Amino acid sequence: MSPKFTHLLPLLWLTACTAQSSPKPQLDAGIDLPRPQPETVPSARKKLKRIDGKRFAQRLATGLAIPEHQLCQELGRFDCVQQAHMISMGGVEPYLKTIYTPLEVAPISAPLAFERTALAACNYRVEKELAGEIASLFGLKADTRLSSAERKTVAQHLFQGLMGRAMGDQELSKLEQYYQKLEQNSSENLDARWTTLSCFAIATSVETLFY
Repeated sequence: MSPKFTHLLPLLWLTACTAQSSPKPQLDAGIDLPRPQPETVPSARKKLKRIDGKRFAQRLATGLAIPEHQLCQELGRFDCVQQAHMISMGGVEPYLKTIYTPLEVAPISAPLAFERTALAACNYRVEKELAGEIASLFGLKADTRLSSAERKTVAQHLFQGLMGRAMGDQELSKLEQYYQKLEQNSSENLDARWTTLSCFAIATSVETLFY
């Protein structure tokens, strides 16, 4: 090294020592910001069981007062619960598919199968009631709008029929808010749309699908 740079040796040695002893900066370290935690309600039971298709169909048929074979038909031919989505909904098929026990892990198609069946059943009940082809359950009429008291009666029927319990004030408020939201978008077939979608929401809730 040239003599004119020898005075820099102590500085270089100190810099090297500092670099070795100093902790390396964490380039990927982010700022730990507080995150809002969702409100959770503790379950009254330690272990919940997922409802199977057969039990689900019975609940829909009883709650909506329609025959099980009319709940949902794929392509108008295949029963959703007993044929089209039987395995996805927790059923077995030992003869044709050698499935002797329900699947331990629900397949990715399971939520769609339950939702498909629920929406078809709710839509069937509302359409047939408006057409006068089945006995009235919700009091729907094609030429008149439901009053606030009548909507409450519809909601009570849905909760009692599909969940087996009375409806809470907060749940009624949510359904009323949903009615007003639908009304802002379009008033056409308002009662039918609100009843169908409210039925669908209750039928596919966690409380209905697990026990």
